[in-house]
Amino acid sequence: MGGSSSRVYSSGRSDEPHLVIEIVSAANVPTPIGGVHGGEDPHVVAKLYDKFRGRRKGARLRTPVILKNKNPVWFCRRSFGVPAADADLLMFHLWDKNILRDGYIDHVKIQVAHLQSEAKDFPLTVRASTRLRTSLSNCRTPPSLRIRRLPIFTGEIHKTVYFIRHGTSLWNQAQADKAYSELLGKDHPLNARGVEQCEALRKRWTSRASGAVVSKAPLGSLQRHFESQFTSCQAVFTSPLTRAVQTALIALNGHPATQNAPVVCMRSAREIKGVGGRDCLGKVSGDNIEKRARHELAAVSSDEFVNGLNVRIHPGDSNSEWWTYIKDTKRSTRGRFHDFWQCIRFCEADKIIITGHSNFFKKLLKNHAQNAACDNAKLREILVAGKHKLNNASVLACDVRFLPGRQPQIVNTSLCFQSGLYAKRQEQHMHCST
Repeated sequence: MGGSSSRVYSSGRSDEPHLVIEIVSAANVPTPIGGVHGGEDPHVVAKLYDKFRGRRKGARLRTPVILKNKNPVWFCRRSFGVPAADADLLMFHLWDKNILRDGYIDHVKIQVAHLQSEAKDFPLTVRASTRLRTSLSNCRTPPSLRIRRLPIFTGEIHKTVYFIRHGTSLWNQAQADKAYSELLGKDHPLNARGVEQCEALRKRWTSRASGAVVSKAPLGSLQRHFESQFTSCQAVFTSPLTRAVQTALIALNGHPATQNAPVVCMRSAREIKGVGGRDCLGKVSGDNIEKRARHELAAVSSDEFVNGLNVRIHPGDSNSEWWTYIKDTKRSTRGRFHDFWQCIRFCEADKIIITGHSNFFKKLLKNHAQNAACDNAKLREILVAGKHKLNNASVLACDVRFLPGRQPQIVNTSLCFQSGLYAKRQEQHMHCST
């Protein structure tokens, strides 16, 4: 395998006191002037001001837009990119997204010293608006923003991320069988073959971890290194689409990370929606995500099998409508990629697993792998070309480096656990060692 050698680096972070915050959620968002009650599409814009000079400093931060929700949840982590003194002021402006012009709702003014590592509710400032005052008077709980400060360094940060594509779904089966009527459904679950693929993946990583099976990858290879570190992952995220949630339930059953904490849904990791693309439309949100995933699994396996899956799913930021009915544009996709990388960058865990989708992974990694070290140089060429997809229930591991003010860089990458890539048009395939 004549590829580049791996790059060795320290897992430490440089100690730069930049301000990192998490905008967790909002409660009882009032209706702005001219807005439609119940049709709020809230998002937050945050700014940092120097207390003594009165000037804005650092980046202007923005959360994603949450559609039609008066109690949105973001779990949005961002860095201002500059140090902040305790006396500096933070302004959080709450807006209602509209097609022509966003409607201003309200704001919260906080001194940096008042932010804590534990999330705290800060009440919105009451504006002299009839509509807002009427909304406030009808609320049992006053409108507020929940915010916290993250004790995370923002210098050079390294993360190891394992990307797992979902198993074969009913959508994939309908495409192969040209059963076009089956393509009219939404949020297709795994089929029986997909369940078997996920269970096979679980057996492969557990057999490696227990030592029952020894990897045939060369000693010192990136593949062997990544496979040995898989059980050291501390956090797991998943797309809220049913097939990805089911993959996490089955393939990661018994993994240390899922025994210590739930798998968290991440709306930015949903599949990229094209024209049509009904498989990208969700059906449920919140706690119903796990309920539907387990219900659909029982239909192709058994209740005993489903009850034996000791993995919990947390809805995360997917407690309301997290899908889109229109085609994802390049701009909206770039925004989701940014949200995804920021979540990975400021996650407390250094090793992370994400279960998701082929097109999302393919386009996400395409612009970040130009200088990646691989056991096989062909893998880097394939990732940069962006024409190959991960096989169902396959794993691609990446060491990712985050530098302030720069795009994420994939330093090392390898396929793991007998995984593969394929390009349908070229009929080219690539597999890792068994």
